Amino acid sequence: MLAKVFEVVSVNCKVWCVPKEDIGLTGDEMIMGAEFMEPMCNPIAQAEILNAE
Repeated sequence: MLAKVFEVVSVNCKVWCVPKEDIGLTGDEMIMGAEFMEPMCNPIAQAEILNAE
């Protein structure tokens, strides 16, 4: 039997988050509206952090 081994790692979704305004969303397109800076995940930054290990 061949054993498969892998390492489990994690990165928080909001690591190096990007404000939704930076991609052109307006207050009416966001969950919390324009009064709250609403971040979104940055999967590219998450991958870079994991690959740097």
